[in-house]
Amino acid sequence: MDVPAPPSTVAPGPSPFRLGALRGLAAERGWSVVRWITADDNHRARAKYDQVATRTMWVTYDMAPGRG
Repeated sequence: MDVPAPPSTVAPGPSPFRLGALRGLAAERGWSVVRWITADDNHRARAKYDQVATRTMWVTYDMAPGRG
């Protein structure tokens, strides 16, 4: 499930409130994990994410649709 933040709520850096609310929602719905991606150079957000979650070793790729 992709849960983007509404533009009106986006501020520099991750919001501890949003992360806490998301953790609570995940518990209520019985999700086994909450996973997200961020840019490698997003140092401020990554510092916060390191406090509340475990960094994984997954690497993401994007492939354009079409034949080939």
